[in-house]
Amino acid sequence: MINYRKGVTFVLALAFTTIALSAQVFQKGQLTISKLKEHVWIGETSDNCTLYLIEGTKKSLLIDTGTKCDSLDRIVRRITSKPLDVVVTHGHYDHTGNIGYFGAIFMHKADFSMVEGQGYKGKVNFVDEGYIFDLGDRKIEVSHMPAHTPGSIVLLDRANGDG
Repeated sequence: MINYRKGVTFVLALAFTTIALSAQVFQKGQLTISKLKEHVWIGETSDNCTLYLIEGTKKSLLIDTGTKCDSLDRIVRRITSKPLDVVVTHGHYDHTGNIGYFGAIFMHKADFSMVEGQGYKGKVNFVDEGYIFDLGDRKIEVSHMPAHTPGSIVLLDRANGDG
């Protein structure tokens, strides 16, 4: 049996340690982006939203879009020029607030009504348990975790031990 409380504490401690050790690569207005490790960046908005960018040899993946961040698409392009997939981990606005900068997103269908209610006009691609984002040298796997919302997902990079 997994001790959920200890696991969450460990993940949070790891995240805070990693953020503290990261190197800032972009800061403007309400967004700061820092490099976590080779080809992985974390973005933080002034209202405490977090997003991640992972770059593979063939594609990049933006995980969540946060809020209060003008021209997020252009900011991401300062870091990577590779083809980009955008995935939201669930439908709440603090994870989807800037999806309008992107012509297509990926998400779990159980949270679609939340995004639909925000008036998103781009293409929505649905992912479910086991879906793989193939970035070339990195494979990011979707795990459906309906708890916070019915369509919550977790993204796992098993080869690199990230999730």
